[in-house]
Amino acid sequence: VGIEIARVCGGVLVSYGVSYGQVAGTIRKHGTPAQVERWVPGLMSGEIIGAWGLTEPGAGSDAFGSMITTARPDGDGFVLKGQKTFITNAPYADVFVIYAKLVENGARNIQPFLVERGTPGLETSKPFRKMGTHSSPTGAVYLDDVRIPRANLLGGGVKERDHVKGRLSDERAGIPTLSLGLADRAFELALKYSKEREQFGQPICNFQLVQRRLARMYGLLCNMRNFTFADFLAGRKVPMSVADICAGKLYCGEAATEITMQAIHILGGNGYMEEYEVERLARDAKLMELGGGTTEIQELTIARNLIQ
Repeated sequence: VGIEIARVCGGVLVSYGVSYGQVAGTIRKHGTPAQVERWVPGLMSGEIIGAWGLTEPGAGSDAFGSMITTARPDGDGFVLKGQKTFITNAPYADVFVIYAKLVENGARNIQPFLVERGTPGLETSKPFRKMGTHSSPTGAVYLDDVRIPRANLLGGGVKERDHVKGRLSDERAGIPTLSLGLADRAFELALKYSKEREQFGQPICNFQLVQRRLARMYGLLCNMRNFTFADFLAGRKVPMSVADICAGKLYCGEAATEITMQAIHILGGNGYMEEYEVERLARDAKLMELGGGTTEIQELTIARNLIQ
C-alpha cells in the first residue's frame, strides 16, 4: 500500500507515516494505558494528526548533544521551553511528541512529552517552502514556557537514547518503501515516453544511449525491490539490525534520486517542465537522502555497527 501511495504522491505517505508510524507507534509502544486510549485510535484512523519533535535549529545530526529544549518540573507538571524545526505536520498537528532535556535532581535526561495544540505557549510556524514533498507540511514548533501535567510525560519516563533511536530506525526502515514508489513511477513514465517519442523516424528507445539509461534504472529498481521486501519480511521474523536498516535507507535513497534524474534525461526538455510528472518525483526523491539522517550519517552508523 505504501509503495502505491508513493507512486502517486510521496508527500502524503511522509505525513501519514509520521502521524501513524512515529507518533502513534511511539505512544502505543511506550505510553501509559491512558495515553494509548486517549491518542492512538484517532491517530490510527487519521482523525488526529501527529507530529514528532526531535530536530532543533543548529543541531544538525547531533540531535542529543545539541538539544536545548528543556523540561523543568513545576508542581504537578512540567514547563517546556525551546524550539523544534523541520517537523513534519507541525503546522496542522493536533498532538506533538516533544523531546526535551528533563532537568530533575541535578540530572538531564532526554524524555518525550505529549503536548496538545492549544496549550498556552505552544506556537507553530506556517508551512515551510520546500523543494519537494509539498503535500507534506513541514514547520517549526515554538515552546515558550508551555506547562503540561505530569501525566503528559510519555510512559511516565523512558530510557532516553534507546527509545529515540528505535523511533529513528522505524523512520529509516520506511524510506525504502517511499523511495521504491517514487522510483518505480519515474521508470514507468520514462519507459513509456521512450517508446512514444520519435526522433529521426524512430522511437528514442531504439537508441543505445537511451537503452543504457533504461537498463541502469531497471537494475537499480530491482535492487530497491530486494531491499524493501527483504527488510519487510525479515522484520516480521526477527528485528532488523541497525546496519541493515541504514543500508536499506542509504541504497534506496540514492537509487531513487538517480532513477528520477535519469528519467528527466530521457524526457529531455519535457522532463524539466512542471507539466510533466518526473520533475516532481525528482524533487521528492531528494528528501530520501536527507530525512531520517543524511547519507553520510547512514554510512557512519553502518560502519560503527559493523566494527562494534
